[in-house]
Amino acid sequence: MTMNKNCAGVILSGGLNTRMRGHNKAFLKINGKRFIDSLAEIFTSCFSERYLVTREPHLYTELSFQIVEDVVDVRSPLSGIHAALVNMESEYAFCTSCDVPLLKR
Repeated sequence: MTMNKNCAGVILSGGLNTRMRGHNKAFLKINGKRFIDSLAEIFTSCFSERYLVTREPHLYTELSFQIVEDVVDVRSPLSGIHAALVNMESEYAFCTSCDVPLLKR
């Protein structure tokens, strides 16, 4: 499969993790692999333009993503999508949350 050059890949990881009692869902593991690492592997093979939207950029510096924060001061998935859209160059975006470790290419 070829890399999509007209669509950016966006991972949203900016929530407060309240349902997880403060544990960051991106760092939960399934089959010994962190959720965020599974997604990063897929996104790296599919998208040349990749974004991770988070309120804690220092946690994701090892990933080969452009890390952006919300532009508006309202924390919601839509504000995260907005943050990616205003930064990206691609015409389209594929967006997903960080807690879908079983996403397939």
